[in-house]
Amino acid sequence: MVENFAPGVMKRMGFSYEDLKRVNPKIIMCSISMAGQTGPLSSRAGYDPIGQSYAGITDGLGEKDHAPSITTMAIGDVSTGVASAMALGFAIRLNLMVKTSHRGFARSWRRTTVVINRSLC
Repeated sequence: MVENFAPGVMKRMGFSYEDLKRVNPKIIMCSISMAGQTGPLSSRAGYDPIGQSYAGITDGLGEKDHAPSITTMAIGDVSTGVASAMALGFAIRLNLMVKTSHRGFARSWRRTTVVINRSLC
């Protein structure tokens, strides 16, 4: 499952990872947010231009002595989508390895978070 709500919204709707895991223990969930699920900025909703600003990208664009500029492409949204797809693919593969391997993997990976701000750095 992939969700892109502000942190806490899924829990308030009764769809937190813990809630969903009770319904389906095999669920794999990826949460996408501008600044992560925890930490000082986690309560702030955001989108690509805000993530670019926090990552310092806007400061490096534009002309000297003028306000910062944003890119014409939503690079944070694109890179976060790619990172999320890779994380989910790896989680699915790792869970298959855990299920079929005799190498003694300790636990499976079922919950991941991808952060727009970190995807830009």
